[in-house]
Amino acid sequence: VTGLHATATPVLRYWLGDIARLLPRHPCGHAGPALADLQGRRRSLLRLPDGRHRLYHMGGAATSAWLAIAPVREVRILQTGERELVAEVAAARPLTGEECARLAAQLRSETSPDFAVRIAQVPRVDWGRGGKRMVVVNLIEDAPRRP
Repeated sequence: VTGLHATATPVLRYWLGDIARLLPRHPCGHAGPALADLQGRRRSLLRLPDGRHRLYHMGGAATSAWLAIAPVREVRILQTGERELVAEVAAARPLTGEECARLAAQLRSETSPDFAVRIAQVPRVDWGRGGKRMVVVNLIEDAPRRP
């Protein structure tokens, strides 16, 4: 963590609400506070049907599992409802119905079996003009909760 007017320290950009752990001082001995366990933005957390939040990373084992099912090139997961996920999938060729069903089942196994998952095949994922690839986008986090 650097001060606003620090001239000899790097400035890293984080938003209020980013998920991290604050240390009172850096392990190297720097007297100022430090961030550890940087996990991402709150907007990148899935809200599970039971109300808990969960970080979902599309990498490593998850990527291997998806590639074993279909020729996936890009994926973005959108939480569109309390129990609804849409996976935008860009693939090397049109996906079959069976592949879509298996990808949906894979995503449920990696997140929660209580989610309804829709696979939306797209020519390419539109990451927006900023170029930041947010693989998970929670579109309901700021929406009021239903009773």
